[in-house]
Amino acid sequence: MARTEAVFRLFSAALLPLGKALVSLAPIIASFLLLTACLQSPDFDSLLREPTAQEIEEAQRYLEAFDVPLPKEWTFEIFRMSDDASIRVGRAVPRSPKATLLYVPSYTSSQELVSEFLSYWYENGYEVAAMDLPGQGGSIRRKDDYQKTYTGDWGYYGQSVSEVTRYLDGTRVSDGPLIVIGESMGGHSVLRSAHDKGLEAADGLLLPVPAILPNTHDRAPLWYMRMVSGRAVRSGRGSEYAPTQGPWFPNKFAPETYQHCGKRPDRIFKNEALYRLRPDLRVGGSTNEYLFGIFQSADALSDSSTLPQLQIPVTLVTAGDEIYVQTAISQTLCADVLRTCELVHIEEATHCVHIDPPEVQSAIFSALDSLVDKAQGYAR
Repeated sequence: MARTEAVFRLFSAALLPLGKALVSLAPIIASFLLLTACLQSPDFDSLLREPTAQEIEEAQRYLEAFDVPLPKEWTFEIFRMSDDASIRVGRAVPRSPKATLLYVPSYTSSQELVSEFLSYWYENGYEVAAMDLPGQGGSIRRKDDYQKTYTGDWGYYGQSVSEVTRYLDGTRVSDGPLIVIGESMGGHSVLRSAHDKGLEAADGLLLPVPAILPNTHDRAPLWYMRMVSGRAVRSGRGSEYAPTQGPWFPNKFAPETYQHCGKRPDRIFKNEALYRLRPDLRVGGSTNEYLFGIFQSADALSDSSTLPQLQIPVTLVTAGDEIYVQTAISQTLCADVLRTCELVHIEEATHCVHIDPPEVQSAIFSALDSLVDKAQGYAR
């Protein structure tokens, strides 16, 4: 009996530090469990359906009333990457163009969505081109679920920008500067292209609200999202939708969802209207591999040894009413990594600058005109 009590006391003494550690970690463990519960995806199977006739009619009325179409001279073509992946490229060339622009749209976006920007620049004498990133618009899609993000390899998005930029440089009409514009996801992809030394043909970069890192504060801390997505990738679930993410569905649109992303009621419904009428343009939520990939790529950009060597002028735009991406890392990248970078902060802008009020768009247009002037000295 005495021996049993001695063993019990020894065992208890050994567990005491562990017990104290667990008590001290209790708040963290509780938060972890709470975050996991909050990040459960809804039952998308119950939401999936095709738009009703009424919803289609609503979308048609909306676009007829508010849409700014692509330039009437706009033509599409399919560019084949070095691995034969198809990238949809569009272009319109005015008479005597003063410079060439390549626009790389944001996540879930396409050339049709940013038509207001493209039309404005065309009408103001620019040769305008745009591309759809892999997994978006009319470019290559996944075969298992065409709405899913195409890959978690952000170097591949950068590669697509590199190859289209070189192609455009060899086929453009203007002999003025070639400016590559990347919005949000497009901005990250453009920077990744530059990091991988793929923008030797560009004379300047315009980066409105680049998505270097997402802003996940309303759901979970960045470290937690990185851990969860990384664990999913390592366990073979990289191609699955990330927590809270799923396919597009017709009744997804609600005005309150977009109150911080674009402040024009005559524009905020355009993406959903296009998706109702054009199934081929639909994009769903992000996958685990896509989310984990952006963290890895952000590390590469922040520690880049090639971006500081970039000689062409760069203009990086941040928004004062920003809730979708991390602003601080973009500003740090501009100040500490990109030596030729000028920061333009628009306090009244949201993340969706392409559907912001005219005064915000005017600031973007002015930033581009100024960049083109700077790039004149860099044009080859």
